[in-house]
Amino acid sequence: MNKIKPKYIFLAGGHSAGPIIPLLAVAEEWHKEHRTVRPVLLDTKSSVSERIAKEENLIFERIVTGKLRRYWAWQNLFLPFLVFIGFLKSIYLIFRYRPIAVLGAGGFVQMPVVLAAWLFRVPRFIHQQDVDATLSNSLCAPFANLITVTFEDSIRDFPQGSGLGDKYISTHKVIWTGNPTRYKAEESETTKEAALKKFQLHKDLPVLLVIGGGTGAVGLNNLVYQDLKALTSVVQVIHATGKGKLVQKRATNYHPFEYLSDVQSAYVAADIILSRTGLGAMTSIAAVKKPAIFIPMPESHQEKNAELIYRLKAGIVLDQSETSTQDLISVIRQLLFDPEKVKQITHNLNKLFPENASQKVYKAISDYLEKHESK
Repeated sequence: MNKIKPKYIFLAGGHSAGPIIPLLAVAEEWHKEHRTVRPVLLDTKSSVSERIAKEENLIFERIVTGKLRRYWAWQNLFLPFLVFIGFLKSIYLIFRYRPIAVLGAGGFVQMPVVLAAWLFRVPRFIHQQDVDATLSNSLCAPFANLITVTFEDSIRDFPQGSGLGDKYISTHKVIWTGNPTRYKAEESETTKEAALKKFQLHKDLPVLLVIGGGTGAVGLNNLVYQDLKALTSVVQVIHATGKGKLVQKRATNYHPFEYLSDVQSAYVAADIILSRTGLGAMTSIAAVKKPAIFIPMPESHQEKNAELIYRLKAGIVLDQSETSTQDLISVIRQLLFDPEKVKQITHNLNKLFPENASQKVYKAISDYLEKHESK
């Protein structure tokens, strides 16, 4: 019997969890329909993608490239050289794996990969997560065959019409799909009781999950540490500090981790979630239908995401520079004793992110490939 040859799709990351998680969700949908399809994760050294690849036995390839800093930094001087190195490595990987598609979600690693894919006519698809287009997506948009977006308003940030190259012309290049996520409350096999047991928690005190993305958030960590004793007298805390950010703090009801290998169980155990306003985290929280307190990263694109959350009453939004641990405790107590408020914000957040976005993105890509494979 002839062995069926696998087909590969490239998933281009951006060091943190944000750009890779939605792509993995789409890849999982793809694999359900076509069992021979295998994702290849492309990212930098010591990235979240590399860690996920090891945990889930996926193919990982390291890409050396540069990230543009929108301020004066000596690292920007080497940017063209690093992107060129990444471009050459991408060409090598394209010839090695012969991918049927390249997917990116705004991470800086996608730039050399998309350019190499365009040169060799490999179909290219990018997804815009945040309200405002990322620099990487804006630069890659002219080379993309199809662009999917989380929010309908984001469509205006990208040009409609054809991509570069006659083979992959699309009349409607930008499609509103919502944001793909791997986490769904209804699909979790973990019960609340089992999740509490896993983290050695008891059922008599509510649980706060503090999660700052795949690489952690120093601002959220400091807020927790500021008065840890007071915080843990009100809630039990599961704290994902981020790699290299774990500080030896001992307190009753405090459970710190550099990285949560089973974040799904942490979501199930949590009664309230404290998070940044990265789109990956927001989408996951919406999917698991838990109330959240959001603190955006100062002076970043996350502030626009936070404005949207605040305007639609889809969560509690706090300013990092003006929030103390006592302020946080006060908000937690309000949520614990106001079930109507909890119901409102969880409903509004879930409504903001359409369900089945992973399937919608996969279908848009699949339809495009089927339509153009004969041309």
